[in-house]
Amino acid sequence: MADQIEIDYPLLGDLALKTAASAGRGCWTLGCETLDRDYADFDAYKGYIPQLAVGTLRFQAGWAKTEKRPGVYDFAWLDALVDSAISMGMNPLLETGYGNSIYPGGGGPDIGCGLPQGEGRQAYFRWVREMVLHFRGRVRDYAMWNEPDSGRQNQTDAEIVEFNIDTTRVIREELPDARIGALSIADFSNVLRFGRYINLFHERGALNEYDWFIFHAYKSNPDLIGDVYRAMKATLAFYGARGKLRQGEAGCPSELTTRFAMRGIDWSELSQCKWNLRHYITDHALGVDSSIFTICDFNHPQRSKCGPGGEINRKGLLLADAEHRVIRPKQSFQAMRCMTTLFDEETLPVEGSRASVLAERFSTVFTWQRRKTGDALLAYWSRSEVPGNGTRPGTAVVVTRDFSFNNPVLVDPVTGRVFAIPADRIRREGDLQWFLDLPWIDSPLVIVERQAISILN
Repeated sequence: MADQIEIDYPLLGDLALKTAASAGRGCWTLGCETLDRDYADFDAYKGYIPQLAVGTLRFQAGWAKTEKRPGVYDFAWLDALVDSAISMGMNPLLETGYGNSIYPGGGGPDIGCGLPQGEGRQAYFRWVREMVLHFRGRVRDYAMWNEPDSGRQNQTDAEIVEFNIDTTRVIREELPDARIGALSIADFSNVLRFGRYINLFHERGALNEYDWFIFHAYKSNPDLIGDVYRAMKATLAFYGARGKLRQGEAGCPSELTTRFAMRGIDWSELSQCKWNLRHYITDHALGVDSSIFTICDFNHPQRSKCGPGGEINRKGLLLADAEHRVIRPKQSFQAMRCMTTLFDEETLPVEGSRASVLAERFSTVFTWQRRKTGDALLAYWSRSEVPGNGTRPGTAVVVTRDFSFNNPVLVDPVTGRVFAIPADRIRREGDLQWFLDLPWIDSPLVIVERQAISILN
């Protein structure tokens, strides 16, 4: 049996989980990355995708895989992905990268190889135009070149913004109502640099061309992201940007790795669950569109002098081997099924402080209400450290003001187990509601109205 948090409350059953079909379009994006470089096999894992209540699939569009001879575009491989997403009732999002070495200045097909220059740059824009025309009527959402600020690319901020604007112009010429995400930057925590990007877009008169400003958010303690989000949102508000923040890539390995983001920490499948839940629930609570990275482990070989490969990237929800075969779902697959069931487009964050946690260390707490019913929902956890492997919780007191529950139950999203909260643990004093001696650990636990969920006995 997988590790699970030890909760001594009466067990009511398991959370009935939504699927992509029952969730409609959904508010979550699921990453299906690196298929442009054949580092993973879509057919090996596509059967798992509909089990998650997600609405958008992220694909990297792969110039080098599409144009292997100058001027000859073969989109068949990408047609299969886009059509599969649509057949599942999901929205495909295409990312416009990477480079193509068949052209001088075209760069390489992997991360960190630099933006196209000279002849390669013009060939790149021709490919973007052909792609938009080819998928017109099927794809509306596009994102800019992935992580142009990473590796040894050495692009200046102005060059990145100029490349974004030029790419956007090509897309809009063929698809005026396209929804476009700018930046897709790796350097998430440098708020000053983010401000420079936004100012450059503003100076070029292009700020409001974008529906989203995309960043990738990796922190070993996921609770450190909140203040960065608030600063970034304040920057967008200052400049009057219509676009929203979008977390385009963030994930946690399920074991110790020596390469890629979040390396060098002795992660496990349980700590991966905790990290993912803390990060993505924070995204949802702060109104940041969010992408789960990634559906499946992928094997990133050391092919490119500018790429960070040489190891299997273990951030997947599915465990895969070096030959791209899916071995089994990890614990995080179930956790993400639970999270996307509880937190959807009908679960609206409540602004302002409506709850507090009294515990031995720092805690995080967020509140929501269901759009149609007004049913309350609250998530809380210990935030003071990198998620660990502990399963025995401490205790905490949760206090709400002007935000009450009538028939609350407790859900552990790691497993989907639903527990009764003993009546003697709940007290009311005027506009305050007290929850006494609740289990409290470095993973989100959720208080929700009993009638707002379905429970399988």
